Amino acid sequence: MEFLNFDFSSLFSLSTLFAIILGTFVGVLIGALPGLGAVLALVLMLPLSYSMDPMAAILLLLATYQGAEYGGSISAVILGIPGTPAALVTVFDGNAMSKQGKPGKAIAYSLTASVIGGLAGGLALIFLSGPLVKFALSIGEPEFFLIGLLGLFAVGMLSSEDKVKSLIAAVLGLMVGTIGMDAFTGAPRFTFGEIELMEGVDLVALLVGMFAISELLIMVSKDLKVKYQTDQKGLSRFMTRLSFKDFKKIFKASTLGSLVGIIIGIIPGMGAGPASWFSYSIAKKTSKSPETFGKGNPEGIAGPEAANNATVGGALLPLLTLGIPGSPSTSSPFIYMQKLSMNSLDLSPQE
Repeated sequence: MEFLNFDFSSLFSLSTLFAIILGTFVGVLIGALPGLGAVLALVLMLPLSYSMDPMAAILLLLATYQGAEYGGSISAVILGIPGTPAALVTVFDGNAMSKQGKPGKAIAYSLTASVIGGLAGGLALIFLSGPLVKFALSIGEPEFFLIGLLGLFAVGMLSSEDKVKSLIAAVLGLMVGTIGMDAFTGAPRFTFGEIELMEGVDLVALLVGMFAISELLIMVSKDLKVKYQTDQKGLSRFMTRLSFKDFKKIFKASTLGSLVGIIIGIIPGMGAGPASWFSYSIAKKTSKSPETFGKGNPEGIAGPEAANNATVGGALLPLLTLGIPGSPSTSSPFIYMQKLSMNSLDLSPQE
């Protein structure tokens, strides 16, 4: 319980509060813009943190990271285009509920689940750092291989109609993943002589091409004089409130999603994307009405949103204790994370 020796009053200074507010605003804004995401948000904010106090700098980056993970759900719900890769799963039920005339309610479900997931991830970071780090150290190549197989099988289970198509999609994903330079031999694979493909296919570009471009082509194929606008009534402050009955609908999915997000976040290299898919699959399997998933089920919104926000705390565990980023997003603030953990929080390994 070394964190109890920390001076919490330093978190309420003007500089730290300004850093938290600025980071949250920028993170939500960039996360809501399709094709950008948490990594770009952190990269843009990193130069600003160089001239700041280490405490304010790390809070700025953490607030940006957490805000971006939530911001991706805004465009996923309203536009049907995921702002971040992790928000892809939110499109299924979030956008479906939005098309039913309840975009505000979908945003409220997303925000509530995100808060639950974020708090759960923070508590895990504080109380479970020791045991969870020991668990992460025990994972080797065979376990990573089994986790990869589990992810592929999860894709097949997500489809309620045609599992063959889901498996074909998984195989196509593996084929796309082979593009680029081989990590062991250094030989280029399926690059066709293009330097841009040496690092593989960028996930954000792939998602934008699959969802944003296809949506634009659909709009162009229709009458261009039609104006597309969101139902303002559905976004009013009264429509964005959740009753206790509404909260009960998503409590189980949010809880399970938070646990999944924490566990997946701890495993280096996984991140919020796989956590969202796993959480969606579990929420669907444990739901009393799985047939409504993809048609605006609140659990289909809450599960993935809780998971991708809980991965923030989970991904920081191996970063602060082992020096290994738990997700691609945590690699950019690596220097400040290590400096704070070694000096301020005294989480450095003991001899």
